[in-house]
Amino acid sequence: MIGYLGFIVAKVLLGIVQALPLPVVIRVARLLAGIVWIFDSRHRKVIRHNLTIAFGCDPGHHQLVRATYRRFVENILTAAWIGKRTDIELKPLI
Repeated sequence: MIGYLGFIVAKVLLGIVQALPLPVVIRVARLLAGIVWIFDSRHRKVIRHNLTIAFGCDPGHHQLVRATYRRFVENILTAAWIGKRTDIELKPLI
């Protein structure tokens, strides 16, 4: 029952994202990314640790971690938005 309810919620959210114009989808994604960034300290630490391994200690990592969250959520919501678009609708965006 919980699985089916989750499916229905996901389907409704997908429909909402697909009904919005792309600039609104991007703004919603950035808002959601900010919320996730605030509450997801575990993954924030993992990203910061990985950046330190890759690039050494850098105070600018804070901005890069936030940008990682923002781009990740933007990619997910934009992919959902694209799913309902035709080639004709997408051509001006390429």
